[in-house]
Amino acid sequence: MLTLLCKENLKLCSLGSLLYEFVTEAFDFDYPIKYPFDTAWIVGSVNGLICLKNAKEYLLLWNPSIRKLKKVTSFVAAPTPTPGRYRYGFGYDELNDDYKLVSAFYSTNGRSDVKVNMYSLNSDHSWRRIDDFPDGVLLGSAKSVDGKLHWITTGSCPGCNDRVIISIDLAGEKWGKLEQPCYGVEYFLLWLGVLFCKYYERNCIDVWVMKEYGVKESWTRMYTIEFRPDVENSVPSPPLCMSDKGEIVLVFGSTFMIYNPKDGLIRYLEVANIRFCIAGIVYIESLVCPIL
Repeated sequence: MLTLLCKENLKLCSLGSLLYEFVTEAFDFDYPIKYPFDTAWIVGSVNGLICLKNAKEYLLLWNPSIRKLKKVTSFVAAPTPTPGRYRYGFGYDELNDDYKLVSAFYSTNGRSDVKVNMYSLNSDHSWRRIDDFPDGVLLGSAKSVDGKLHWITTGSCPGCNDRVIISIDLAGEKWGKLEQPCYGVEYFLLWLGVLFCKYYERNCIDVWVMKEYGVKESWTRMYTIEFRPDVENSVPSPPLCMSDKGEIVLVFGSTFMIYNPKDGLIRYLEVANIRFCIAGIVYIESLVCPIL
């Protein structure tokens, strides 16, 4: 199943229908964090567990398949005296068979300090401070790959536009960086999924894949996808998924498309009951219980 974050609320969409039918309907997702005039944001999904947050920084772990949820004790016990923003990541520590949530708070008053805390589902259900954060400002939620959480960061100084990929090992709790390929251009937008960038001056995106984790030379530009001029100014989400045939599902606001790398063709999809999609994740049903 595909869980979509839309402007109005969360939606649920069948991947099979999206990939193989001409018209797909998205259904309202009955999620347990609804508030009037508020919406849930998807932090991440691993092994059937979905991590959600709302604007008040309330967090929960939820398995909709078995209708079980765990409210995460928030370390935001009182209004933060320093103005700032939170960024999150949710992943699975296979070495310790543990699900972990990472929260990073960075101030927006010109200071460059970042406070990072980690929550472990297996431990005492409390937050611990994680030190030695690399410099930069986190952009969006993390992507979980190979037991690590990954973010794109930008420079902390005013006007900085350098993009860096940082990671934290959920087992060793150590920070690291991933070297990027040479994109060959100066101005572009960058997302983590596999990895793709959208050029400001061209109506296309490049899809890159790191074939051997941590090896810069293994970055390979797999595809260049050109799209219709009417979606050029929309901000895309990272690739939602890839089918067993290698087709890539993308969404630009209200426009859903499937790119076929074999012939370079794009199929535009009709998805009913969606006005504007902000982000999406693939949700795989499981019996993993968030309550330990």
